[in-house]
Amino acid sequence: MLASSQYLRALLSAPSPAPHAVRGFSVALAVSIAIANVTGNRKALLALLQRGDPSNLRIETPSRTGLALAVFIGIFRYCQRSTSVQAKSQGGDQNKAATKFPDASLPSGIVQASALAAALSTLCIAPENRPALVSLLSTNAASKLFHDFMTKNPDLAFLKPLELLVFMAAGGWIFSSGFFYPESYERSHMKTILKSVVLKQHVASELQEKYRQGLNPHPCHFRHKGLSCAQFARSDFLLRVVATSLRLYVPVHLTTWLLAQRHRHVRSKPASVQLKNFATKLMRSSAYAIGYVYLGWVLCCLLGKLGDRSQPLRKFQFFLSGAIPSLAILAESPGRRRSIGLILTSYALVSAGSVATRTFQFQRPDATYVRGLLESGCVAAAVSVVVSSTLKSSYVFRRVLLGDMEARESKSVRKKRTLSRDDESAPRT
Repeated sequence: MLASSQYLRALLSAPSPAPHAVRGFSVALAVSIAIANVTGNRKALLALLQRGDPSNLRIETPSRTGLALAVFIGIFRYCQRSTSVQAKSQGGDQNKAATKFPDASLPSGIVQASALAAALSTLCIAPENRPALVSLLSTNAASKLFHDFMTKNPDLAFLKPLELLVFMAAGGWIFSSGFFYPESYERSHMKTILKSVVLKQHVASELQEKYRQGLNPHPCHFRHKGLSCAQFARSDFLLRVVATSLRLYVPVHLTTWLLAQRHRHVRSKPASVQLKNFATKLMRSSAYAIGYVYLGWVLCCLLGKLGDRSQPLRKFQFFLSGAIPSLAILAESPGRRRSIGLILTSYALVSAGSVATRTFQFQRPDATYVRGLLESGCVAAAVSVVVSSTLKSSYVFRRVLLGDMEARESKSVRKKRTLSRDDESAPRT
């Protein structure tokens, strides 16, 4: 018994591809099972803490998304370690550094391994959850490719506003599709959108039903009955928008600040400086949310006569009411603009894709085989684009995907290269 346990321990700690993949898969699966049981037994755990009653506890199975993540880690580890071992054995000692760390201290084979792992793990995800993943990864990959292209071609700087125009189009689509294509969003997402734009559910449902019937009512007749547009703009609506933005962004920035306290250089700053930075970031985020929502509804009131002509122009009215106020993103901190743009653009792509796929029979949700292959291909292509930059920027991802050994080697190589660059740039005496 002791010999078998020692053999199993030695096998799992071996640097060969199979044990390396099993370690990553098993840990990820265990974490997924733990999260599923904690989230699925929230009420039972509360009852256990309050009354000591464990009768309602039950065993939960991991979600398909959690299983897909474990599969991705296992396949990635196996393929990447196999490529790395093969390159090391073929390259010999003199080419070790060139073959093992060809791209900014990252091991070889990560692009191919990530593409294969992403394609296979996507098939494990439930079909209804795949579009959001495809949209977010595709948007992230497209943004990275665009930034790389602009970096390599500085003479094409006039193309930089394209990213802002795409974000404005996404904001316009979300504003318009929320009334004309509400079924293209998940119910929880639709509720989040309505809360964010300070619109009551019954008002939105009434307008959506009217537009679904082919009618073209003026939205102001439902949003502020008994008040003119000017009276409503001067009412407590602005205060409600401000309160909504603060409820949204105070937890976000407070959590970010608390997580940043683990860094020594952040803790070393005076409390007054930290408080000032926190307030500045909160005010900039609130200014973006207030500008988008308040100016959006004001613009919707001003363009009401345009939409009264026909329903297509009503759609255009809502589109402009969401697109033009999206310029308020410029009030947001530069470090947060890209992440906000990626999230909102992916929301818009999921909705637009849901509307567009009604035209193509082979892409409808019931055509799971072809749809699954297309989604797997898109995820594989997107992940292969972003995996290198993700591993470079995050030591946690390097440990999860590459393992402790190669993550430490990668970190040491990056540190040595940084020191060598500093030595080369130091003035000679």
